[in-house]
Amino acid sequence: MAQTEFNTPSITGPDRLCIQFGSVIGEFSGGGDPTLDVYEWKIFNTSGQEVFNRKGGFETISYTFEQSGSYQIELIVSRASIPFPKQTKNIFVQPAPEVVLKSSYQLCGADPLTISAVSPSSPNLPLFEFEWKDSDGKVIGTNNTIVITSSGNYTVDFFYPLKRWITGLL
Repeated sequence: MAQTEFNTPSITGPDRLCIQFGSVIGEFSGGGDPTLDVYEWKIFNTSGQEVFNRKGGFETISYTFEQSGSYQIELIVSRASIPFPKQTKNIFVQPAPEVVLKSSYQLCGADPLTISAVSPSSPNLPLFEFEWKDSDGKVIGTNNTIVITSSGNYTVDFFYPLKRWITGLL
């Protein structure tokens, strides 16, 4: 049987994960043809230590990451006992930012109020994008911190580009 590009194995999954509440689950797929292929998955932590190993008909795996750092996903797929070239994927697992939003705020007369979505000391803060909106849905800011001068309902989304992680509501 000729192997085609259509069913050639390839690791798919996130490049970056964010630990929230102590862990984060990453899901990875190997592609190929799950009716014919045997998958051998390995995950290595920052120190190069193997932390996960599974072999069999598992086209997709899930792994719970509890430590931040760089990890390498390794996959060898065999079809009819003939292995495809080894696939690798590097991912980065980082701690979640420290959210500093309160559930509500009070304005004092005409004094402006400065509000931040996450702590300025949060890891990888420069990688986040922010989008503050007023009650009409109009974007009023794109930084971590915003100055409010009138009462109302405001929302903020903060995320890594292409992947939304957390949404906050004021």
